Amino acid sequence: MSSMRKLNCRICLEEDNESNLISPCECRGSLQFVHTRCLQHWFDVMHTRRCQICKTQYELEDYGMKPYTEWTLPQPLSDDWEDQLEFKCALFWLVFMSRITYIVLKSEQLLLLFHLSFLNK
Repeated sequence: MSSMRKLNCRICLEEDNESNLISPCECRGSLQFVHTRCLQHWFDVMHTRRCQICKTQYELEDYGMKPYTEWTLPQPLSDDWEDQLEFKCALFWLVFMSRITYIVLKSEQLLLLFHLSFLNK
């Protein structure tokens, strides 16, 4: 069993596995590692895309919406039966509520048409 190296995020100072941290700039040693979420929060607060220590301009990847051809269907969180049941109930609820909304909107249209035709007589 291989042990994961524990390192600290230089922003939040929390210890984490090396696989959960990134090195976005030229800083080395204990200052090179950050969580992606911490770096994003730092961007939002500081309004700069440059490292304050090494002055490297951060290369940002576009995390916008994927093209619809790359979309995937939602999946249950695990193969556990509770997660499977919860996922199926959520899908059923979504379809059921969509259908109810459609019926209500359609009946409102029909009711409006009925009233308009009654007023025209």
